[in-house]
Amino acid sequence: MAATIEFLKKRDAANFSRLARGVIAATDYYSKTAKRHEAANYRAEKVVEKLLGRKYLHLCAKLEGKMVGFCDGYFDLGIFWVDWIGVEKGFRRKGIATRMLKFLEKKLKRGKAHKIWFDSRISNRESIGLFKKLGYRKIAFLRNHWYGQDFYLWEKFI
Repeated sequence: MAATIEFLKKRDAANFSRLARGVIAATDYYSKTAKRHEAANYRAEKVVEKLLGRKYLHLCAKLEGKMVGFCDGYFDLGIFWVDWIGVEKGFRRKGIATRMLKFLEKKLKRGKAHKIWFDSRISNRESIGLFKKLGYRKIAFLRNHWYGQDFYLWEKFI
């Protein structure tokens, strides 16, 4: 069964928060400081606050009603920055992240943005493979950047 991708609803904010914070805490690619700071951005009340504005967009992936994936970011002058895309550990490599990014691209093509961009840790081979497969282009290497770690920046015109 394929995951359904949908815009996050306010009633699902607590589940979104729990999933995002869990995925962030379990990542091998970030320092303890980075995990703590990033997870704080996904407290349920912060998610709800962002949902009320027009700048942020949150997607979730569900399998049989269970939230297993999330993607979010914000609009900035015709460009959409993806803050995070993540899938619960037991549901990875099932096309969920691919479906979320394709859904995002399709929705953004309707005039809200002409480009998507984001970062990845240089050691995150899974994400790098996904981004290349979907036609994203690596545009920069940032040495000793956020949290003192190395990142790539990616973009795709849509």
